[in-house]
Parts: sequence; structure tokens; C-alpha cells
Amino acid sequence: AFLGGTADQFPRRSQSVSAPARRGSAVLPSATLQPFATALGCQPPSSSAAPCRPLSAPRGLRGPRAWPRILQLYMLEHNFQFAVSPAATSASQESGEVATTAKWQPTKSFADDLQRLIAAASNLPFDTVTYNLLRLAAIFMPDQSQPDAPALAEVQSEIMKHIYHHLGVKGLAQHFKEAEAILEAVSQTDKARLEILFCSHLSSTVDEYIRVQLG
Repeated sequence: AFLGGTADQFPRRSQSVSAPARRGSAVLPSATLQPFATALGCQPPSSSAAPCRPLSAPRGLRGPRAWPRILQLYMLEHNFQFAVSPAATSASQESGEVATTAKWQPTKSFADDLQRLIAAASNLPFDTVTYNLLRLAAIFMPDQSQPDAPALAEVQSEIMKHIYHHLGVKGLAQHFKEAEAILEAVSQTDKARLEILFCSHLSSTVDEYIRVQLG
């Protein structure tokens, strides 16, 4: 639902939808990625008498695989604005020598989808506590192809209970489904395109950067 909308609701820029996009002036510096590394080892913020059992999970269950979801949730929380323009096609791309890399180049359509998600989230009454809990839930997003999926699912379920309780205390329980939808939406974004668009200024991959920060 968050990634939908008509052309009238979400007007597009003049660039071609199929044109590769490069990052604009609003890029994310290395310092901005520090909270992501910190969040990967944090504990959930406390809420008033939350009727949920304490959250715990082995350190090994956490890792850099969650950064695309965490990055987007920070963007949504702070209504992050950015612009893109068509990327120049190099001679090597035209010759097909880097076809594999070109396949993952972010497109205008990809950028538009992310901008629509940010715009939709800006209309929701979520505070910092809600987004902190969503980021924790994003860290423990289970991958059904991995053996740790049941453990992650159990921890994430407890976090979602905290979110429901927190929204209920604030009289916003009716927005819990939107919180679930946001978590699902940020989980569907292509990691490679997100990294190329916002993090290609790093000297390493984001995964490697976070591993270094976590020591």
C-alpha cells in the first residue's frame, strides 16, 4: 500500500523511469551510518509497564544484514529528502563489460518508490520510540531460509507487542497495522540499489563498514 499511488498523488519528475539514477546532493556521510552500527547492538527502549517479557537474543543473531531496513526507517522518521538525475553511461557499460554491475544500478522508478514511502510515512503519528522499536524489529527480521529463523521470529514477535502497547498507551493503537506495513515495505527494497544510490562514497561495502564499527 505504501509503495502504490496514482500519478496524480505522486507526480514524477521529467526523467525517464528506466534511466539509471545516481545519488544527488543529499548523500549519507559515513558519520550518518554510525547509528546503524550502534542500533545493531542496542536494547529496546523501555515503555510504561509494557506487558511483554524482556527481550534477549544471542549476539550471533545480530549483524549487518539488517542495515537496509534500518537505513530506510531513519529516512522515514526524519522525512529524508533527496533528488536523483540520470547517470552517465560509460563506454564500458555500453560495451557490456560491466553488465552485472549495471543490472543493479538504481533506476528512477526505484527512487520514486522510496520517495513515495517516505512521503506516506511522514503523515503517520509515530514518535522516536516507535521508530526505535521498528528498527529493533527490523534487526530481528527472520529469513525463512536460515536456521535461526524461529529464534528471530520469536524475538521480533515480542518487539511488535511492545510497539502495539506503546501505540495503545498513546491512543494510537489503530495505527499498528501501518507500523507492520512500514516494516514489510522496507524489507522489500533492493539492497544493492539502495547501497549504490546512497553509500557508494564509502571505501568499502556497508556490510564491511558495520562489521568494523561493531569490532
